[in-house]
Amino acid sequence: MQATAAVPKKGRAREIIIGIIAVIALGALYGMTLNSYGAESARSSSAFQAGNTEETSYLDVDATMLSVDPIKGEVALRLTFTPQGDLTTDEGYTLASPLSLYVNSASGKQEAALENGKHINPMDVTINIYEGQANDYPFDLHKAQLWLDVERPVDEKAGTEAAAVPVAISFYGSLPGLKISAEPSAEIRPEEVGSVAVDIEITRSGTVRFFAIFAMAVMWAIALAVAFMVLAVLLRGRKVELGMFSLAASLLFGFWALRNALPGTPPVGTLSDFIAFFWAEGIAAISVTILILTWLIRPVK
Repeated sequence: MQATAAVPKKGRAREIIIGIIAVIALGALYGMTLNSYGAESARSSSAFQAGNTEETSYLDVDATMLSVDPIKGEVALRLTFTPQGDLTTDEGYTLASPLSLYVNSASGKQEAALENGKHINPMDVTINIYEGQANDYPFDLHKAQLWLDVERPVDEKAGTEAAAVPVAISFYGSLPGLKISAEPSAEIRPEEVGSVAVDIEITRSGTVRFFAIFAMAVMWAIALAVAFMVLAVLLRGRKVELGMFSLAASLLFGFWALRNALPGTPPVGTLSDFIAFFWAEGIAAISVTILILTWLIRPVK
């Protein structure tokens, strides 16, 4: 019976050192990944306050982004209202006087009458994306604008005319897979009472762009590998194996599944399709066809 050779002490020490280095490198990489998640979450959200915030009596509006549909070209937001100062009699719960609210909603009411003595219910509005195409995925850029105007309506009994009411807006936008950038619109000057506007810019988050680019690179790498395999069969006379048929044919469905698995991808016809998917599908289809014809035509040796 042959005895098993003992591992030298130097070899064991080297394995232990390599193992420790690998664990430390993996831990550092894991920590960097978690840190990049937190950094991206901060970069992908936007929050600020704008409008007539220095007034003592004003309508405070909280605007929170609910969803973005680049295909329909719509942005959904929820508005909640809190009257301040002389506009309320019970610390922001009810209105002390009626107000008229105007908003550039693409669907639903663009004008709302806020009655005195009642609590102001939250309002969901949908605004249009006026610039940007979803087909530019994953490098698409979309722009939208939220505009609000508040005034006291005409009171014929009291003999008062319509008057602008100071308004302030607190905007918050954070959605998974998207980077939200927003700022007060330059179209509304700070001294303009009763009006406030927010310019919103929407792009794909860094993680989504990285994953989409990685998927496109994978498609090209696998498609080229299959193409080289077919060239080896044609030019070098390699034997056509059954596994080649399975590989090339499965890629026709695998590329499609990978393409549809991309986060937030629109229907077929995006920029990413023209960069990689259409080419990969075409190469796979041509490859499996050439393999079948070669198997049928080449004589049996």
